[in-house]
Amino acid sequence: MTNAYGLNKDGKFRRASFVVLGHINPIGSMMLMTGGGMAIITAQMIDETVRPITWVLWAVYMIPPMLLLFALSTVSAMYLYRLDDDQTLDASTLDESMKAVVKGGNDPLNRDQRIVGGVMLGAVAAWIVGGVMLGAVAAWIVGSFLNVPTIVPAIVAVAILSAPGIDIVDRELIEEVSWGILFLIGAMFSILEVMGTTGTLDLLIGVLIETIPFEAMAPWLVVGTLLAIAVFIRAWFSTASAVIVVTLPIIMEFGVVLGINRLFLALSVLIIVGSTTFFPFNTTSVMLLYDRGPLNLQEVLGFGLVMMIHGTIVIVFSWLFYWPIVV
Repeated sequence: MTNAYGLNKDGKFRRASFVVLGHINPIGSMMLMTGGGMAIITAQMIDETVRPITWVLWAVYMIPPMLLLFALSTVSAMYLYRLDDDQTLDASTLDESMKAVVKGGNDPLNRDQRIVGGVMLGAVAAWIVGGVMLGAVAAWIVGSFLNVPTIVPAIVAVAILSAPGIDIVDRELIEEVSWGILFLIGAMFSILEVMGTTGTLDLLIGVLIETIPFEAMAPWLVVGTLLAIAVFIRAWFSTASAVIVVTLPIIMEFGVVLGINRLFLALSVLIIVGSTTFFPFNTTSVMLLYDRGPLNLQEVLGFGLVMMIHGTIVIVFSWLFYWPIVV
């Protein structure tokens, strides 16, 4: 779009777009329990230590807060980059690839564009007709009321896509799966299990309680301190999923000791960790856009602080007003 409309590559539009794609867009994965590693890990811990949580319940808990966070952050990006003016574009401002489309006519697309468009439409039609993804989502929704494990619809979907004659999931695709990440998540759960059975987790909690006077704090200050610890740890990790695995069990144990609502606490940790990106390496999308785009380190850090503030606002709103209604 920047090239097509002849905009400045270091201009406000491109910078704001990269901020939205890097900082804001990834938080959408937290809306659904199967949206990404952070949500899956958090849901698993809630299910094991607090209460059973289904795909539908997760959507009810998280979609409205995430929509609010998305809206606040996007408006902030538009304000910070002063995207409040109008620009009139005509054919003279477009490059050659866009002029035919603007002029219209009987055949505005060239041969390559028609081929690519036809393939994309065919792929979309195949997915709709096959109904695999829609079927998986439907199974997750229905399974929420029938106590069907979340993994079952996913296994069925993969089995269908890898069946002879379909072969969408083939050997090459399996080889490209990030197996290291999968084993990392599994290993982290195993380590947490060992920490719990050996008493290491309790020992760590005891040391922190002796160091930080939680008992003398008001409940809101306790929650704020725990979330601040999560944010501090987040700054040193390259993946938010790893931060969730490291911090959430400890914070959840604090919830038991200090009598804090652990469901709300777990969801709050997810929101604050998922919405905080201080450095480019904290999030893959930010790292990519920082490397290839116009953003500098100050912009990444600055909007990361904005996102953290918005995340805190959303947590306060959800904890006090929204979650008590839907739980």
